[in-house]
Amino acid sequence: LGLTIIPFIPASNLFFLVGTTIGERLLYPCTVGWSLLVASVGSRSSRRSPLRGVIWAVFAVLLCVYLWNSHVRMGHWTSTTKLFLTDAEHWSRSVKVVHSKASELQAKDDLHGALEYYLKSLAIFDDQAITDYCIARIYINLGRFDEARQRFDKILNGHGIGLHDGNDFLWMTDLGYLLVATGSVEGGIHYLNEGLQRFAYSCYGWNALGVGQLRMGQHEQAVQSFMQGLQCDPDSAS
Repeated sequence: LGLTIIPFIPASNLFFLVGTTIGERLLYPCTVGWSLLVASVGSRSSRRSPLRGVIWAVFAVLLCVYLWNSHVRMGHWTSTTKLFLTDAEHWSRSVKVVHSKASELQAKDDLHGALEYYLKSLAIFDDQAITDYCIARIYINLGRFDEARQRFDKILNGHGIGLHDGNDFLWMTDLGYLLVATGSVEGGIHYLNEGLQRFAYSCYGWNALGVGQLRMGQHEQAVQSFMQGLQCDPDSAS
């Protein structure tokens, strides 16, 4: 009973928020507990002939139910679209699930649908820098630069949840691009340099840096930046 109940309490989100759905990895100890419990009850039932048939019939029905549920769940993994859509329908209060659904839509260039789900994710838990960044990226693509800038300001004043040394070049490069596009060239060049130092393979980042440098009168540096952009994408209009 201890293995069945105790590990389930923190995974259930019933008493405090742990920020994830009841994932399979969190239920391994519970599964061990259930296995031991079923084995114990089964061994005891073999000594009590009047109830033996009933107990084993109940176990057989439960086994069939679990096998069917397992088959249905495995079917959800046939595609990311089906998986995230199903999870979003059943766990609409999960930050991770709703964000994942938005990411799936964004990858398919459904920006308005992705924006809807990103905003739903923030409605559950607002302090998510990675979600704010994704929203800012969508606003940039839609030409809504003022709203994008508000999202970056929120990121800079927040706790940076979801951003780390491995992906912070993303928001730096996009913020730099936004600042150059809106006329804050010096600040844009600063963030573009920071982002490109962390991850140099960003064609539009080099192009934006070249535009900023050109506007600052740094013609030689601009040519070098455009050349870097062409190395990333030889078909670019740089």
